[in-house]
Amino acid sequence: MESKVLSEDEKDSCKLSLDELRNYSERLTREAFFKILTRLPVTSLLQCKLVSPRWHASVKDPVFIDAHMSRANEDDIYLIIFHDWPRCKLQLVQIAATFDGHQPEPIKSIGSTLESVLPDFDLVGSCNGLLCLYKYHYDDPLYIYNPFTTLYRELPKQDWDHSTVCSVCFGFGFHPKTKDYKVIKIVYYRRADSHYIPEGDPDVFVLTLGFDVSWRKIGKIPHKVIGPASEALVCGNLHWLTFTDAESVAHLNIVSFNLETEQFRLISGPEMKRQKSETHLLTLRGSLAAVISYRNEMNEIWVMKEYNVQDSWSKQFEIGNYVPRGVDLFMGMPPTRARRNGYMGRICDVFNDIELQGLPLQFQTIVHVGSFASVEATCGNYHIGN
Repeated sequence: MESKVLSEDEKDSCKLSLDELRNYSERLTREAFFKILTRLPVTSLLQCKLVSPRWHASVKDPVFIDAHMSRANEDDIYLIIFHDWPRCKLQLVQIAATFDGHQPEPIKSIGSTLESVLPDFDLVGSCNGLLCLYKYHYDDPLYIYNPFTTLYRELPKQDWDHSTVCSVCFGFGFHPKTKDYKVIKIVYYRRADSHYIPEGDPDVFVLTLGFDVSWRKIGKIPHKVIGPASEALVCGNLHWLTFTDAESVAHLNIVSFNLETEQFRLISGPEMKRQKSETHLLTLRGSLAAVISYRNEMNEIWVMKEYNVQDSWSKQFEIGNYVPRGVDLFMGMPPTRARRNGYMGRICDVFNDIELQGLPLQFQTIVHVGSFASVEATCGNYHIGN
């Protein structure tokens, strides 16, 4: 059956006044009302809060937030665009809107007083609609921030001598069984004769949000992880790439951290054709994945179909030596992550250009779920701001 195209008069006759919308919603049961609201993107829900006290209270209800989150993980996905020049700034764009075949989607700035509190920051990661940020030059303090509600909380500071620290790698994630959010710090200390060379195995510190009042030291790990932050959260485990002996190892080595048991383990990645490649990790449809970029040749995306089973690695996509339109690559390097700025990723079945208006010259992106996840409920009594 073909769908009928409504005339402008017919469209106007279908519109409800604000009073009619308010009265209609009041007659719905709580279950039916929530079911309707969960289908709306978070940007629409921000406007819905203004309709009536019931609408405002509903989007703060923990039952509604969980129900909306389950749908948002599939339907309400955004790119958070971070750039640090001339000052640190967060912007966003809704991914679905970039594939509608219309004009390029404009970038939207995220307004928040957080920028006045934390003018020089960097990203740890995104989880269930919450961002974790840290003060760039000092690696402390860290903040949990919902860019849609604009609420944030400062996490307890670390009691340490920062002059002895060489570098810090971070992780932020949620375990579906324990329902706990945790932030991880892997701290490398300076060698006595150098500010830039680490010495010894790093210390590991953990903060369970809303529970721990200070950072807990849980031990050391005999691995050098590649930071500054974990790139993939899968099955309640954070993941980092680790350095290996290029002459003897033909596989990627991945360090995982279980957010429930707080134990580390080593996972073998997919076999590489040769060592000269650029690699980063990501979560793809709930599975651990690795992007391997061979210079001047191709980009491969491998997926571990069964978690922590080496033989389950499968090459899902192969992309030629593609250069995104308008991007000049240095020394012929393929699209990859460059630190401190620059991230070009493709997370879709069809490999397309995404045209956006207002992009900065250099930037980093992360995939973010739009939600009303409560910063207060997640962080407990830590200092709150908005």
